[in-house]
Amino acid sequence: MKNIIRPTGAPGAACSLLLISLLAHAGPLHAQGSGDPMAAVKDRYAAAAYEEAIGMLDQLKPADSDVGLRVEIEKYRALCFLAVGRKADAERAVERLVGLNPSPAATQLDAAPWVRTAFAEVRRRVLPDVVSRKYEDAKAAVLARSYTDAGTQLKQVLALLDDPDLASTEEGWRNDLRTLTRGYLDLVQQAVTPVPRVEAPPPPGPLTGAGPTVPPVAVREEIPPWPAELRSIRAGQEGVIQLVVDEKGAVASAVIVRSIHPVYDQILLQAARANWQYKPATKGGTPISYTKLLKVVVGQR
Repeated sequence: MKNIIRPTGAPGAACSLLLISLLAHAGPLHAQGSGDPMAAVKDRYAAAAYEEAIGMLDQLKPADSDVGLRVEIEKYRALCFLAVGRKADAERAVERLVGLNPSPAATQLDAAPWVRTAFAEVRRRVLPDVVSRKYEDAKAAVLARSYTDAGTQLKQVLALLDDPDLASTEEGWRNDLRTLTRGYLDLVQQAVTPVPRVEAPPPPGPLTGAGPTVPPVAVREEIPPWPAELRSIRAGQEGVIQLVVDEKGAVASAVIVRSIHPVYDQILLQAARANWQYKPATKGGTPISYTKLLKVVVGQR
């Protein structure tokens, strides 16, 4: 591709030259032939006719389901806006792009560093809201029993929660959203493949050694409230959680043996592992590890 230098007096001339020279060999930015609805736009972009390219982009009306084309439109719209110095318009285009496809690949370009930085900064800023919307869409799909769509969306939310661009967001928010997302994913998986009921295992037999066994005593054992996300589902079902309380009174392990609800189960397990504390069990006055079963009814102890 031949580099085209715009007159120095034109707005965005320096940007245009830099973009053309660095994007000249970028595969995704070449016209794809007459069958490509973006072909004319790419030709105008390659010729540094950015305003014409913007006008052509405005005429394209892709179907809502054609996410790939919509992403491509917003990518070129942002590039053209950056080339002519319309930074605010470019940022809005990148916001729409990230909303359509929040994966890191969507904003990765073989472009000048400042262009890549412009895309990355917008993605970093809007990603928390995008992830929240993706979670709400996934939850709605679960409640509508669209389990195939819900499963795909929930897995996408989990992947995005590990994205480095979310590292600066509040950790508690990410952990809570991850717990809820995993709970809904468990619900989807159970709906698709019913899981047989697991009966509670019997408590362990008497420990060897002299002296009586004294079970652990709860110091902190707060049952989490029923989450707002499940307000449309009646609470009050009885569940059972199995705990292993170690010699220091900490919860060494926790498993659900009778489920209340997949989402609530995850919240309960997280609370047990992170927050519950006990005076340890003893045998003959010596602290020991102890397995106990705890019946849980939401809102009760």
